Amino acid sequence: MIGGTAELNSTVTVYLDGTAAPIAPTLLEPADGSASMTNLPLITGTAAPGAIVKVFVDGVLVATVLANASGSWSYQLAPDQALPDGAHGAFATATDPAGNTASTATHSFTIEGIVPDTTITDGPASGKSTDGHFAFTASVTGATFECSLDNEPFSPCATPLDLAGVSVGPHNKKESCSANPL
Repeated sequence: MIGGTAELNSTVTVYLDGTAAPIAPTLLEPADGSASMTNLPLITGTAAPGAIVKVFVDGVLVATVLANASGSWSYQLAPDQALPDGAHGAFATATDPAGNTASTATHSFTIEGIVPDTTITDGPASGKSTDGHFAFTASVTGATFECSLDNEPFSPCATPLDLAGVSVGPHNKKESCSANPL
């Protein structure tokens, strides 16, 4: 308008964030450079209390958790998130209520395989004999075995295992197996 007045009827909302970026979260487990025998590792760390923590494994978001009042947080990978044997990386980000985000460094870790189970499939019958025949299997292909008789130190053995000249009486026979890590 010429020679008149104009009225401005717009509103501007401004949010002032007076807070600093959140303290960078830490990743405690898995430790950088560590090896794990489980393919469902527990991932733990710390962040500012109440921060929203996003957990990433191999660059993929696997969980969003809330840091508790002391700043601790954790996430156990679910069965459908099982990691294959080999090298992996984990990191986390933490976001405060104002939307500021900070990140951990990536921790590299290795999954070395599942600890196999040993099953005795054949053993000596009860009775008085100085000979014994044992057969056993492992829950994974390619496992190696170690055996112990009467709490002696474990030593490499193969299945079947035949013992001869053992004294008559009760004995304690143990075996274990291991899978070769990658």
